[in-house]
Amino acid sequence: MPPIFKDISPHAAYALWHVGDSIEKLQNAYLDDIPDEIANYHPNKQIEYLASRILIRLLCKHVGIGYCGIFKDENGKPHLKESTHHISISHSYPVVACMVDKQGPCGIDIETPRKQLIKIQRKFLNKEEQKFANNDLERLCQLWCAKEALYKLYGRKKLVFPENLSVNFSGDGQLSGEIKIGGYHDSVALQVENLDGHFVVYSL
Repeated sequence: MPPIFKDISPHAAYALWHVGDSIEKLQNAYLDDIPDEIANYHPNKQIEYLASRILIRLLCKHVGIGYCGIFKDENGKPHLKESTHHISISHSYPVVACMVDKQGPCGIDIETPRKQLIKIQRKFLNKEEQKFANNDLERLCQLWCAKEALYKLYGRKKLVFPENLSVNFSGDGQLSGEIKIGGYHDSVALQVENLDGHFVVYSL
């Protein structure tokens, strides 16, 4: 299916793509030099890599900004080359999600509810969040996506998800998130959407 674009605000937008193209077709559409190392990736990971870069380029065109490629900083956070605008990337094969914000850091994450989240919930939820989730897969998935979106927005390592990130449901698909680590404290409004069985959470 073709990519879906959504304007979040006058300065931010996201794009989703349920990728059905082959690796060969994506390679032909990529346009930039393809890094040698992705040849060693699993085929699904190759598709995610290529599709996310193609989607970011299309999203930049959608919001009217230039695209010269992507690089990652020392923390692994992706940035647009030769640009002051901000991006975030997520994928849950075969779906890819990308976000652009012209004003400040952003975060987006997409995931499908899966039973593994019940087993690992203590690794990313505090006790209050676990009680709220009550082993419900959809709630667990939304909380997982919210914390991943916060992590990507923060853009630095050493976060302990149950301790440094917290999420509260505000209703009507809106969440409120907090990032607290050392002297750093930020409150972030988040939006959650259900798209064909995939939950996507992005910063507002």
